[in-house]
Order: sequence, then C-alpha cells, then structure tokens
Amino acid sequence: MTHQDLFHEGERAVQVRAGEVHTALLNARMISPSIMQGAIPFIARQPWVILGGEDAAHRLWCSALIGEGGFAQAEPDGSGVTLDLDRAPAHPANPLLATHLEGRPTGALFIEPATRRRLRVNGRIATAGLRRLRLTVEESFPNCSRFIQKRSFDGIQSTAVPLSAPRSGTSLGPDELALIAAADTLFLATRHPDRGVDVSHRGGRPGFAQWLDDRTLRLPDYPGNGLFQSFGNLAVDSRMGILVPDFDSGALLHLTGFGQVLWDVPGTEAETGGTSRFLVFQVAGWVLTPPAEGAPRWSFVEASPTNP
Repeated sequence: MTHQDLFHEGERAVQVRAGEVHTALLNARMISPSIMQGAIPFIARQPWVILGGEDAAHRLWCSALIGEGGFAQAEPDGSGVTLDLDRAPAHPANPLLATHLEGRPTGALFIEPATRRRLRVNGRIATAGLRRLRLTVEESFPNCSRFIQKRSFDGIQSTAVPLSAPRSGTSLGPDELALIAAADTLFLATRHPDRGVDVSHRGGRPGFAQWLDDRTLRLPDYPGNGLFQSFGNLAVDSRMGILVPDFDSGALLHLTGFGQVLWDVPGTEAETGGTSRFLVFQVAGWVLTPPAEGAPRWSFVEASPTNP
C-alpha cells in the first residue's frame, strides 16, 4: 500500500513536515483491521482502558474505565471488545461515559504500566447499555514502551476513599493546576471526521506539562513512532480531550478544548528530546470525578529511562 492509502490527509501533511514519511511507512506495518491474536490475553488482564470520544454536544473527551482485570474481553477473531460496566463502573458525572451513544467513533488504549506495553484499538460503539459496551474494531496496533512510567496495579480498595464531590468549570483552579503540574502521565483524544477517534499516551518527568495560564497547557512532543495520528487529526479538526489520572486518589481530571501544534520553537531541543515541537491546548471545560467505587491502588516503581 502507498502513503496515500495508509494515512489520511492530516497525517500525511504532518509526516512530510516532520521528515518522518519513511518511518511512518515502516511502522504502519503494525496496523491491523482487527486485534492480533497475541494481544487478546493482554486485553483480558488489564484493569483499565483509556477511552476517547464525543459527547452529545460534540465536545471531545478522554476518560477511563477502571476495575479488576477481566472486565474487558476481546472477541476470539479480534473484531470487537466488550466492556463489562458492572465490573468497571463509570462515575455518574463522567463527561464521556455518563451516556453511551451507539455508532459513536471511539478510541481505546490498553496500557500496562508494569510492563510498559500498550495497544491502541480504534472503532465504534456497536451496542451500548447500562451494563455492557461493545466496541467494533476498525484498526489496532501496538506502540513502543517509551515515556511510560512503570507502576504496578494493586487492586481496588474495598471501601471508597472519602473525596470531594465532582467539580467542573471552564478555568482551572489551584488544585487542578497542581495535579497537572505533578503529573507524569496523561492521555489525549483526537478525531478525524472519517477515520474516527484516536487515544494516545503522553509521559515525562513531573512538570513536563506546563501551564501558561489557567486555560492554556503546553506539552513537549517527544520523538515517537512517526505515525502522528494525534497531530494529523489536529491538522484537520482542532478539537481535543485530555485525561489526567490522579494515581494517589483515583480521581480523573477530564479536559476538553482545542489543540494546536507549534513547530521549530528555537532553543527547545533539550526540552523536547530534539524535536523542537510543542502541543498547545486551550481548555474550554473540565470535569474532575472521584472513583465510582473503591479507589484503584497504584504503586510507583520507576520512571521511564527515556524521559528527557
């Protein structure tokens, strides 16, 4: 297949500008229209899945379902994934998962911090109910282990940790800004009108996510696999969602807004791992939700050796 066949117009434009066309073509060989057989057990043992999609108002959000391993099950032929909402419930105030829209393009990321493995699964919600979601697969591929901070999952606490009620707004307050400033892991959701939603991981040393003001976030773009799904989507549709998980409390900070890529920023080679690129995100709204049930327990093991 050619570059024209494999990638949409936004991805092709970004790959050309970044000088990564050859790398993208090599790594595109990993992309499959279904989940590879070897990844089916990997999905089944994951205690969480990161999801991205639109709400009824067409705002883009990124969120997570968290439970004990086994709540996500891929079909034997790799054509779909079923999510058991009884075993991984969403908080009622969750901006993405409070309502399930059949036919909605949805991106999923299964990521195992303990082994630094991750798998992207993009498709659509085929069936939606209060107890089950089924996602049909349109493409699936693994990602490298770079910039993933190693953590072990130690289960769900049997009783809920007392937390404040869900909070929301348009400008972030001191608590939300502090959570992001301390984050070493976050996730992005972007969308193309024909190719659907993609969810990607971003990681780095605490402080890699920089607040320029209470509604503007800047992220360095470290070297990756050259596919540029997120940046390619943003070249066509600037809507974007960000999820910042609080590994200590189990709370999820959801941001929705708009993204823009800054190219060739002088004097930033060390800060960006050599790319001199940044992603700037403008917040249009945010929602912070506590765990729906008992808080997940994570133990930090070590930082990624690839962090700039």
